Amino acid sequence: MAGRPSRLKWVRWALLGVGLVVLVAGVTCWLMFQHIPGWYRPPAIAPAHHQRIRNDWAGSRDSLQQAMLRERPFEFTITQDQLNSWLAIREAIWQLSREWLPPALSEPFILIEKDGLRLAATYRSGSIRTVLSARLRTKLQADGIWVRLDGLDGGSLGIPDSWVRERLTLMNGRAWSPGKKSRFQLGGPPLPSLPGLLDGAVFPATWVWKESELALPFQITGLRFEPGVLVISFRPLPR
Repeated sequence: MAGRPSRLKWVRWALLGVGLVVLVAGVTCWLMFQHIPGWYRPPAIAPAHHQRIRNDWAGSRDSLQQAMLRERPFEFTITQDQLNSWLAIREAIWQLSREWLPPALSEPFILIEKDGLRLAATYRSGSIRTVLSARLRTKLQADGIWVRLDGLDGGSLGIPDSWVRERLTLMNGRAWSPGKKSRFQLGGPPLPSLPGLLDGAVFPATWVWKESELALPFQITGLRFEPGVLVISFRPLPR
């Protein structure tokens, strides 16, 4: 009987220890979830600079179109800073762009890495605020452009693939039409199922640039990722 109080005391201390571990783990996960990654820096652009950014966007678009009209292979370079500046004032460039993101997401940001992209945005729902980010690994293959979703994070906390797969499955048939071809597509495979991104999915490399009366078919023949810079090789196709 003398040993029973000792055993009860040991059990209490063990339960207390487990409780503390669970508490510390929970707080740590919550802090990781709410953590803002150091690379996530969406630019805040004052209205006085909007026209300069619009001019840069229009100039880049016109430059790309003119290169396609020459019907010779060419490279097109775009920087991370350009992309994020355009995204920051997207509604000033095209008002309908406000529908690109669900209401809970804002401040989109693109990070160009050596082998792909990170797409990120601020997520707000009630008292919850975090940065959702997706890592996309990309390379050109003989049958198209291979893309793999290499992870989805909330802050610095990785989100389980099973949860991501379930949400991507729900998006199929809503904002996405797997098994069908886009009206901007020229040949190639149909659009893949979104959950397939977790294992790697192939997208077409041949498309049509449509601008007013123009319809310019082209093929993407190269993708080169450098920190902060993306270089795309184009081959215009016969019209």
